[in-house]
Amino acid sequence: MSVNIESSRPPADKPGPDVVSPLFSDDAVAKERGRAEINHNCSSRKMVQGNGPKNTLMAPTFLVEIIKKRVRYRGILTMYSRSYNRQGSTFTIDSAVSVEAKIPDTRPKVV
Repeated sequence: MSVNIESSRPPADKPGPDVVSPLFSDDAVAKERGRAEINHNCSSRKMVQGNGPKNTLMAPTFLVEIIKKRVRYRGILTMYSRSYNRQGSTFTIDSAVSVEAKIPDTRPKVV
């Protein structure tokens, strides 16, 4: 049995990779695998860096929001780092985050 399914996401200008597997038993399984491949390889995501909270520990996979230049990026935390600095009696904490986020739609909304 051979299953031939084409998966795409509008505007369909980013085709997913060819997936060949003997485990595809029906159309629903093949479609779901195609969606997973497109989500992993072809979606409009970007890595956004920013400053993190100084009083909270954060683990990768947290859902977070970063605001940069009035644009909100919401996504999955992929990196969190914290550094401690001491100069004499002055003690400071710095932190940084990296978030894998969807590129926000900044087009004007038509009503």
